[in-house]
Amino acid sequence: MKKSVRKPVHSGNQPISVLKHNITTRLVDRNKIYIEQLQSSFTLDKNIKYHIADLPLIEKQCPFITEEGTINIHETYLSYIWITSYYFFVFHEELLVIPEGKKRDIPVRKEQDLQLYENAKELFDYGTSLIKIYSKWDIV
Repeated sequence: MKKSVRKPVHSGNQPISVLKHNITTRLVDRNKIYIEQLQSSFTLDKNIKYHIADLPLIEKQCPFITEEGTINIHETYLSYIWITSYYFFVFHEELLVIPEGKKRDIPVRKEQDLQLYENAKELFDYGTSLIKIYSKWDIV
């Protein structure tokens, strides 16, 4: 069963909407000195624009920096990146690491959860569909 953790402060329509603040904060925190250097040289604007649009990736929904130095991030792109990352993590753990550990008599931290993999695969199929066609994420 899918459960949404969406709150009123989360703007957007896609799964990434609950994580966008984490991503932009980490981008700034992780590269703080470099970003400050770019801002002081007027190469980079002090703002990150977050675009919410019900559009597929092929309709210019990938990140870019304007001539003025403003970073532009699109909800569809972040959803795609997050979904594929999540899927491959689950795939690696559930279909490779856990079975291989059991095969070699290596203690595994948890039992294999094929339903988790199936849910991740369903999410992955949605994510890859965002390349050509936008559709609303099924959170029911």
